[in-house]
Amino acid sequence: MLGGFGLIGLLYVYFTFFLGPLNKSRNSIQGKINELQEKVATSKAEISKATKLEETAPRRCTDRMVSPTDENISRRPANR
Repeated sequence: MLGGFGLIGLLYVYFTFFLGPLNKSRNSIQGKINELQEKVATSKAEISKATKLEETAPRRCTDRMVSPTDENISRRPANR
């Protein structure tokens, strides 16, 4: 009978003092992981937006760009 109480006490101490802090630590780390996953998801969205912008930017810029050999460019005299 005394051995049974000792076993129950040992199990209580084991689960309370050894596994309790591990569970708290695991929950804390899981919260940090979730926060980082959200940041990664928003960063991936920003990267895809930037990639789309980079793909469209050359087309937009080339429509407005004028090459130096165009006759429409008026040459200003250099200021000295």
